Amino acid sequence: MDEQALRDEYRALVQKSVWAAEHGEHFRLEGDKFSPLFRGPLQSMIKSEWQLVHPNEDPGYAATPEIIEVRQRIMAGELYDAIQNAQPIDLDNFLPSVDDPMLTAAISWLSLRGGLKQADRDTFMEQFDPQKYGILRSVRSYHRPLVLLQLVRQHPELIGRLEENSGYFPHRLFQTKPLPKKTLETQITSEIAAELPAVFSEELLNVLPGISEFIADRTPSETDWKLGPYRIPASQTHCAFLTQDEAAVDTIKTLYGSLEIKREIFHTLLTAFRITGHACRARSGKSAGQMRGVPFTVSPIRYRYAMETIENFAKNQTFAAWQQQPTGIKASRLAQRLGMKVRVSTPDRLEIVYDRATDILRQGSKMYPTDAHLPFCVFLLHEQYRIAQDVNKQNSQLP
Repeated sequence: MDEQALRDEYRALVQKSVWAAEHGEHFRLEGDKFSPLFRGPLQSMIKSEWQLVHPNEDPGYAATPEIIEVRQRIMAGELYDAIQNAQPIDLDNFLPSVDDPMLTAAISWLSLRGGLKQADRDTFMEQFDPQKYGILRSVRSYHRPLVLLQLVRQHPELIGRLEENSGYFPHRLFQTKPLPKKTLETQITSEIAAELPAVFSEELLNVLPGISEFIADRTPSETDWKLGPYRIPASQTHCAFLTQDEAAVDTIKTLYGSLEIKREIFHTLLTAFRITGHACRARSGKSAGQMRGVPFTVSPIRYRYAMETIENFAKNQTFAAWQQQPTGIKASRLAQRLGMKVRVSTPDRLEIVYDRATDILRQGSKMYPTDAHLPFCVFLLHEQYRIAQDVNKQNSQLP
């Protein structure tokens, strides 16, 4: 073990601290409160110090006076190098922004001796004594300015964000302040609006607008929550049928009743929900249900009824495929997207496993209901597209 090997241990500790700060992690080196991240490097460093200074003794935890002297000399040399390599940092502007006792003491000592041009590295290593400035000659005292100088050298853009305690909490330099709630909601809304229209097929866009003739946002009365076989799920959804004309039933069936268009509706609605959920979670850490200021989010009751219909349709697809081919059946694509699993324990028994529950179906079982809430799902999907179009139009007019 030589001094160069120990110097490498100190440098490795600084590099690990720089990495931690860049990833927004707060670290501590003092006593038994140091961060777990540094447990290994600190133990290795202490062992190396003892091997260098007391090669015939078992390593202890506390540093001896001899170890402190060696540590002081090596760390002083590292600090000298860091100050010398501080460019493009302007230390005259840097120091007033940061209250770091060791760095301030070192710069003061060098200034009294003509600066780096007059005081060479060896002189600084041998003569600079932080104790004369009331500073402990510890790894931690040197560690702070070494980490901070390297961070600012690697990230010059941080200079304008320095605070007095940046030497003690360098990780804060990499933690962005949370956006105001309104700003965050606006950004999330714009991101969803930019992505959503692309998931709508031309076939779907041809028929979606027609639903506005039959359903609108308003509190339903005692009668306008139903239209023939169709139902608005509950009064809490705050939308209602606009007509009681039986001819409207045939029109809705013609527009949205085919299996092909139903498949488009339910796949696209599920995708829309997931786009919104992902955007809210990624940008805010909150679920879509918690981001009520984002217009694409739907109320819990609307979401629940829509998802129940989507799930029923996925089960029906799988059930119909099994009826035609009882062996080798797989869950439909929609069922797979929902995470449904299928099992065929006997030729006349189909099991659909979903959300900790198992549905058991046989050849004579009935299909799950999907038609009753179909217009309601179309209405929700049309609202998603309409909102996206409005937001994108508004954003396109911004300067």
